Amino acid sequence: SSDWAEVIANALPRAQPVTLVNVGANKGYKAAEFLRLWSQFNVSALSWRNSVRGFARERKFKFLLAFACGNCNDCRAQPPARHGRTGAHLHLLELLQTTRDLLHTLVSEMGLQSAVEVHNMAASDKTGTMRIKKFFAGDERATAVCRSKCTDEVNVTTLDDFFRIHDLRDVYQVTIDTEGHDAQVLEGMGGILSQREVYLLEFEVQPKVGLDLRRVLTRLASFGYECFWQYPKDLVPASRDCWRDEYQHSLRWSNMVCAHAAEALKVLYDLSHAGYERRQTEPPMQVAAHAKRKG
Repeated sequence: SSDWAEVIANALPRAQPVTLVNVGANKGYKAAEFLRLWSQFNVSALSWRNSVRGFARERKFKFLLAFACGNCNDCRAQPPARHGRTGAHLHLLELLQTTRDLLHTLVSEMGLQSAVEVHNMAASDKTGTMRIKKFFAGDERATAVCRSKCTDEVNVTTLDDFFRIHDLRDVYQVTIDTEGHDAQVLEGMGGILSQREVYLLEFEVQPKVGLDLRRVLTRLASFGYECFWQYPKDLVPASRDCWRDEYQHSLRWSNMVCAHAAEALKVLYDLSHAGYERRQTEPPMQVAAHAKRKG
């Protein structure tokens, strides 16, 4: 699991339900990780991959079979330490029909129906429908933004509307992975963020889409959220006084995690400081190699 997520789970007990809203669920590895961290379901990353491969073989989906592990080797994720936590409830939003079929199959095969709901929709800054191009099942490049060959129609929702329709309050985590269009999803959840209905917020930075990250972070800060870059071994603060304008000109692909609650922020800042202290004791070549991996 993500180190920061496990540290927070260990340090800060949570009343049930412990809800994840996963926008852009794709093959479901984030769902599997969350279930390992917040339930007693036996959902290893390897068993998830094996089920993805089985589905791909049955449907003769060669692309999915080739990339069953996930673009970031998600199937090799290590499990958290043994724990007694329960209460996970997940809402998975996925725009591709074939990928939703995969998710429904995995949920059914593993007996997760009581904990996982799969939704036929994408998320953005407006609610309605939009046309998208065709992608392979499980294709992590799939996006709701389409400029040509837009043949398929998909439902789209703001997260403000999604939370209202599903009566979601005090949600533990929202994770967004929409291939560079996370800012639009964030625009569509201003209501719930202003009410601090989301405990932890995770989103992706992709510089190629012209993201104004300073604007995004300033808006989140206005709602009380402070954000950190996620790196393999570290968290690096990015909000408020930690922002530097040169960051905007050197953006690389990365993930960010944000929180508003003092106890969660303390854990995240402690992890960040521990990483900083460790880097001061590393040999220069090791620090340079670590910095290179960050990109």
